[in-house]
Amino acid sequence: MPVSAVINRSERVVITTAVGRLVKSEFIEHIRSVWTDPGIAGFDELIDATRADASQLSAKDLSDLVNSGVSHDATRNSRLALCVSSELAYGLGRMYGALRETHAGNAREVQVFRDLEAAQAWLEGGRGD
Repeated sequence: MPVSAVINRSERVVITTAVGRLVKSEFIEHIRSVWTDPGIAGFDELIDATRADASQLSAKDLSDLVNSGVSHDATRNSRLALCVSSELAYGLGRMYGALRETHAGNAREVQVFRDLEAAQAWLEGGRGD
């Protein structure tokens, strides 16, 4: 799974793009490599997974991804917009969001979208809260 990130410091957002088959271990490594930068603590994130295949992810994989992500959350609330293209990925994204919401260390609001422009608008609407 090729995954890449662009950090926009002026907008305080990380834009992550995932393409191909999503693999838990690769995505966890991506989380670690990007979110260990203390200079981006509290940034929002847009994950564009519209060209990714999430069909091999299990509920356990989602839980592991949540645990990895939460470990890098800042104390400031931020937003994570997940943009997907399939019914399955949408359902998995909603499950991911629910797992994050109930995690004691969560500091992110998660929404799942089918449209990149709507995801970006939601992120922009939360800036400055």
